[in-house]
Amino acid sequence: MIISLIKYFVLCISDIYIFTKILNYKKITVIKVISFIAFSSIISYLVSISKVYLPNLRIIIMILLSGIFMSLICKKKIDIAITTMFISYGISYTLFMLAIALLTIAEEIFIKEMQNIQVKELPFMIASSILQFILCILFFRIKRFKYGFSFMNNIKANVIGFVISITIIICIFLIESIDYITSGIGILLIVIILFCAFGIIYWWLNNITNQYIDSLKVQESEVLKNTILERDQKIEELTHTNEFLSSVVHKDNHLIPAMQMSVQNLLQSLLKSDADTSYVQETQDLLEQLNRLSAERDDSMVKEQIANKVLPTTKVALIDGVFCHMLTKAIKEKIELDLAVTGSIRYMIDNIISQTSLETLIADHIKDAIIAIKAGTNTHRRIFVHLGIFDGCYEFSVKDSGIPFEVDTLLQLGEKRVTTHSDTGGSGIGFMTTFKTMKETGASLIIAESTQISYPYTKTVKLRFDQKNEYIIQSFRYKEIKSKCKRSDIIIQKV
Repeated sequence: MIISLIKYFVLCISDIYIFTKILNYKKITVIKVISFIAFSSIISYLVSISKVYLPNLRIIIMILLSGIFMSLICKKKIDIAITTMFISYGISYTLFMLAIALLTIAEEIFIKEMQNIQVKELPFMIASSILQFILCILFFRIKRFKYGFSFMNNIKANVIGFVISITIIICIFLIESIDYITSGIGILLIVIILFCAFGIIYWWLNNITNQYIDSLKVQESEVLKNTILERDQKIEELTHTNEFLSSVVHKDNHLIPAMQMSVQNLLQSLLKSDADTSYVQETQDLLEQLNRLSAERDDSMVKEQIANKVLPTTKVALIDGVFCHMLTKAIKEKIELDLAVTGSIRYMIDNIISQTSLETLIADHIKDAIIAIKAGTNTHRRIFVHLGIFDGCYEFSVKDSGIPFEVDTLLQLGEKRVTTHSDTGGSGIGFMTTFKTMKETGASLIIAESTQISYPYTKTVKLRFDQKNEYIIQSFRYKEIKSKCKRSDIIIQKV
């Protein structure tokens, strides 16, 4: 009787301890500790004396009563409390069996002869119970487990843990209740319990990881929302000033060229007439001055745009420097360049791609976009760059309004250096470097073409760090591309 009381008392008190740790319950007072001990004493007594009357249900009743008790004490929903208590019991009994196994091994190693089995049974149970509780404490000292199962408040996430715990309880019931069980079946049941124990740990870690990813998505959403609100306020403040300045610049854009043309026509007229050479010289000087002022104005406007265009920071100085350099190049070509940054770029270069490789990717692909826009006639001269997390994965993408790739170029990328813009600075080495980076990081290259002529962006070049190392072409010309494609490593998809 005393052995049974000790066993179930420690099991019950361990269940309560594990319950509070799983739910990360902190509001534990002296009165509550006393109530935990009193409840465990009562439950252990009832379970011990009910062995004859309720041999098949006593453990389930103990778990249900414990769940109801903890629901009232901790003010948790009854379904969450009972589910958590089942999981607590599964963990507690697994640790109890581990304690018995460790002590049995120690006994075999250090104690060669035991004269009185009855004498050693009580001390063995006491030692097992103490070791079990110590294992419970040590288990929740592990960094990944010390803050509990915060996802337990979501009952849908607990089905797997509940099923595993029920399996452990059934195996325990079979081991304890069936007298004629063979040693082989007993070993099998113990192995199942161990597998279930590892299953609980895996389920726990998997849910913690999923919860962390979900929290990152929520955090990312909040950051984007706040960024948008701040930008909207700033845009609203600057709108009135910009409207006035835009009207002035618009007038100047028409007025200055008109003045240049008028003076040019006047000079031509004077040269054809018998006008005094001094007037001709003055007119020529005036035209030169206008031309010089116009050039200076254009140069100052470019410098003003460079000075005032502010791109989002990546919080990595050298990466920001590359974007600033490419912005200067874009502005000089009268191309709008915008950037969106999501997630931690520092984490990206520490864990996914080296900083040098990322700098090269940024410079190569923005340069290619500028060349493509210069080669086209699209009035929307725009580039949009995204760097960071999208749909749970880090990526770098460049959208531009330039001319599309030639089909032969698409099919030769990664195999050899190929360019159709050698006269405007294209070398083809950029994509060769990109494919080398893909192999090193496991990234996938996705080239998507748009069919909408009015759409600001005609194509997108995206490096997605998804560990798939694929080359995907998404195009409205998929039939033409497929008919010419002889490579097996290209995935061609219809837009």
